[in-house]
Amino acid sequence: MTPAPRIAATPQNDSAGSTGTPAAEVELSSQAQTLASAMQAVDATPETRDDLVAKLQKQISSGTYSVSGSDIADQMVRRAQADRIR
Repeated sequence: MTPAPRIAATPQNDSAGSTGTPAAEVELSSQAQTLASAMQAVDATPETRDDLVAKLQKQISSGTYSVSGSDIADQMVRRAQADRIR
């Protein structure tokens, strides 16, 4: 078997902007605009809630943090259900 010959990619000039023709207009649907707005809100949200993390760290270090077994079980069930949906 002989290897396939390599073909070098040659850059192509994009002539759309060089002819002086006006750019095409794009109109987004209201659904696309809503999605774009939601995406911006998600991007602006911090990855962690620093205030909650600091509060929990303080409770843990002072020994006042407690969680009930029932709360743990509820969260385990919810997580298992959410994983099944994926």
